[in-house]
Formats: sequence, structure tokens, C-alpha cells
Amino acid sequence: MANPFQQNPIGGAQFAPSSFQAAGLPWRLLMFSGFLFGFAIFVFLGLKFGYGTYLQARSSGVDEEIAALASQVGASEQQRLVSFYSQLVNVETVLGRHSFSYNIFPFLESVTIPNAYFVSASFSRDGFSLGLQGRARSIQDVVDQLAVFDGAPQITSATLNNVSFDGAETAFGVSLVMKKDFFEKLF
Repeated sequence: MANPFQQNPIGGAQFAPSSFQAAGLPWRLLMFSGFLFGFAIFVFLGLKFGYGTYLQARSSGVDEEIAALASQVGASEQQRLVSFYSQLVNVETVLGRHSFSYNIFPFLESVTIPNAYFVSASFSRDGFSLGLQGRARSIQDVVDQLAVFDGAPQITSATLNNVSFDGAETAFGVSLVMKKDFFEKLF
């Protein structure tokens, strides 16, 4: 076999012109590209005429089943079904936007200390603020209740609004800012 490199007396190795003609590289590349192109056309035509025909037949079969079902159900029944479906979609839309507050009471039960109780509550959806008016046995119990609120992961901030001494009990007001995800649906 001939050496594809020939020594050039001036500056190193040089390719021999006969090495490229003997290899046939462009011809092989052209054949490979032609094969890929033919295979792509074969796949396209198979999908267009084979699978497309199958999908069309399947679609017409489903259309026939729908027509048969529609003929079994009367017009008044269809109207009632459409009305019922519309109501379901409306309820889903309303409930999807609704912030659920039913988890406030279990939360308050879990974070209220035994020596404190709440007499009123108000909730503002703007800012997710929960205002509570409560009573405790002593000022220390109020401080303990605020510490529990401050440590709860569902609360962003707890602010003591007022404290008053009412006989044997201490009345207090607190504002809690809840996290937004606290009011999301649980299911």
C-alpha cells in the first residue's frame, strides 16, 4: 500500500493526490445520505397513509358511538345534563378561587395554651390578618400565648394590640398575619 504521506523537501508531510480517489469517501457519504433520505420518506408515507387512515377510521367510529348515545338520550335530558355540567364547572371555578378558612379552628385549638381563651375573632382576607380578642389568667399567660404564636410556622407575625386587667383576668388583643398557603385547599 502506498504511503499517503509523502515527504516534502521544503516543509514536511503532504497528502498524495491518489489517496482521496482510492478511498471513495464522497461516494459513500452520498449513498448514506440517500439511504437516510429514502428512509425518512418511507416513514413519512407510512405515517401519512397507514397511521393516518387508522386514526381517521377510529375517529369516525367514535363519532358513530357519540351519535348512537345522543339518539338514546332525549333532548330534555341532554339539556338537563348540560345544565348540570355547567353548574359543576361553575362550582369548581368558585371553589378554586375560594380561600378555605375551615382550618383556622383546629389551628387555634392546637396553639392556645390552657390558661387562655378567645372571645372574638375577625379575619381580613387582605393581608391574611386574623384579629383575636382573648382572656388569660395573668399577664404571664398572655406573654406565653404570644410566644406560642411567635413559634408557630403558619404565622408570619404576631402583634399584641392591647392589654387590660379586668378583675381576675387579663384581657388582650392580638393580630396574627397568616401565611398565604395556610388558607389553600387541603385536598
